[in-house]
Amino acid sequence: MCVIAYIETARLSEHQVTQMYDANDHGGGAAWREDGVVKWSKGLNRNAMVALAAELPLPHVLHFRIASANTSKSALACHPFPIDAEVTLGYTGETDGSVLFHNGFWHDWKNKILNASFTGHIMVPSGPWSDSRGLAWAAHNFGLGLLEMTGEKVIT
Repeated sequence: MCVIAYIETARLSEHQVTQMYDANDHGGGAAWREDGVVKWSKGLNRNAMVALAAELPLPHVLHFRIASANTSKSALACHPFPIDAEVTLGYTGETDGSVLFHNGFWHDWKNKILNASFTGHIMVPSGPWSDSRGLAWAAHNFGLGLLEMTGEKVIT
């Protein structure tokens, strides 16, 4: 299962970051606030995660990914995902809004997204998908309160 680390007051050691990455080595991601916006970077290898953990402003979030079953293994499927209409893909970005990190597996996520799209006539963006990107898409279209109702472990 993925690991989400919310780093508020004390930095993780190189050893801690290495341990988390080695146990969840499908790619890393990070998000932090800077100049009034949320910035993110993802699809990161172990060395990049160690470097970011040492230099990002506090607080920040680090995510170490293991791809869920039946989800894309693309580095673009790493977390975080911006909570916007496109659930924008890219290795780096920034938003005035929020980003989503997810730990676990959202059961039957594809059917839930398809049903919501067809019922609500809502466009589903292209690109690699995972249950986590689906949660970010759903949160954009139906509100952050939906995340509380799913029972999934997320941080925005």
